[in-house]
Order: sequence, then structure tokens, then C-alpha cells
Amino acid sequence: MTASWKIIFISLITINLLGAPVSASAQSKFYALVNTKNDISLTENEIPILLKRLYLKKSTEFPGGKKALFFARRKDSLEEIAFRKTILKLKQSQLEDHWLRMKQTRGLTPPRGIGSTRILLRQLKSRPEAIGVLSEQDYRKHAKELSDVKILLTFMVTNDE
Repeated sequence: MTASWKIIFISLITINLLGAPVSASAQSKFYALVNTKNDISLTENEIPILLKRLYLKKSTEFPGGKKALFFARRKDSLEEIAFRKTILKLKQSQLEDHWLRMKQTRGLTPPRGIGSTRILLRQLKSRPEAIGVLSEQDYRKHAKELSDVKILLTFMVTNDE
């Protein structure tokens, strides 16, 4: 069991001890967020493809030619693991191989990993080109700080995956 899934497991046990029901296949919700000045207009099916291309630096622009800047989360964070599994559809080892090839062939490195939700929100609010991922829990916790930020995509992860 990886460290991140241990955290989920411990969280579920803690919730269960507090009396909240826990299902065997609980789901967590995550949001890909952008600045409200970002006028991207894509279908629901096109957005995950674009997010994957931007994260993997196969593209550095939004449709229409505007610069895009993806801010990752810490490698072991729930947001990053959920994004990797759901949007990138890559194992951690595959992602590491990708970045090794990108560094060797094009001199590119992974998106900057931001651990702090407040710092991520500050980047999203101040940069129209910024993209980042937030858990539903952090989204609710920081609701008052979400001016100038909008949801580009909502995605779900089953915690028993």
C-alpha cells in the first residue's frame, strides 16, 4: 500500500470512528482550476486531452495561442496521484520515464510542484495562464479565496483503485 493510499485509508478509518458512514468504493472529487480571465472554450471531452498535453509539455499553449503554465502538486499528494491516474492515465514510473526522456531530448522538466494550497491559489489568481488541481476538501476550505479562479474540469477518483 503506497503512502498516499495509507493516508486515505487512515482518513476513512478516522471518519468511520467519528460515526460517518464509509462505503467500500468512496469517491473523491478534484478540480482543475484556471484564472477567470482564461477564456478557454472546449468540450468536456477535449479538456482532459488538453490538460494531459499541457502537463506533459507536449504543448505549452491553450487553443488560440495563449501561453499555458501548469502547476503540479507534490508527487505524493492526493491531488497529484488523482490527476496522474485519472487524466494522465500513467503510473508513477511511466511519468518518471517521460520526464527523463523530455529532459534528455528537449531539456524540459516537470511542472513546478506546489505543496501549499494557498500558494497554488495565489498563482492561479495572479496568472491568467496558470492551471492547477485542488481537492474538493481544499476547494471548500478555501472558498473565500477563490475569487478570480474558476473550475475548468471536475473529475472523480474511486479511493479503492
